[in-house]
Amino acid sequence: MKELGERLRESRMRKNLSLREAAEMIGVSHTYLNSLEKGQHPKTGRPVNPSAKMLQRISEGYGIPLEELLMKDDSEKENDTCDIEAITSNIQHLSPEDRDVILYLIRRLRDD
Repeated sequence: MKELGERLRESRMRKNLSLREAAEMIGVSHTYLNSLEKGQHPKTGRPVNPSAKMLQRISEGYGIPLEELLMKDDSEKENDTCDIEAITSNIQHLSPEDRDVILYLIRRLRDD
């Protein structure tokens, strides 16, 4: 699976944007965008998990659907198992904004 960071970098490169140009367009620091693309915080090495709101800002800034940033490769889709209890449990711990984005994505996928 292409990691989110790879997809973010590829999207930026397709737009012929430097890291600083893209960060300014989105309204974040270039260091934060770089961390997102690399998938980890530069000082701690911990994974960087952008909020749903941040992903939405990036998708709007790059002019691509949010689903494209979050989509998985077909090979990984085949290996996924549907664990409704785990999904429900994880969604309950999200902020209301993030839950709204998840529900929006589910509705969009269902309508395709």
